[in-house]
Amino acid sequence: MKTYTTTALRANLYKVIDYIIETGNSVAVEKDNQTVIINKLHKKKKLDNLTKNQVLPPNTSLDEVPNLQTFDINTEWKEGQNLE
Repeated sequence: MKTYTTTALRANLYKVIDYIIETGNSVAVEKDNQTVIINKLHKKKKLDNLTKNQVLPPNTSLDEVPNLQTFDINTEWKEGQNLE
């Protein structure tokens, strides 16, 4: 890990940031006997949070699927009863 003083970091800030982005390596910055680490943040893409749905194998009958919720669209709508 490369180490910089605050003065050296200030003089080369954009080069150091480019180095961190290109390599993914961390950089240490020392000041008054204290060390701060600068890391590249690895953000997850929003789509990475999605989970894959279970896909049925080809030619699978819906009767073979356990816990399948069904709704008969041919029934008559009754305001009070259908909302429960």
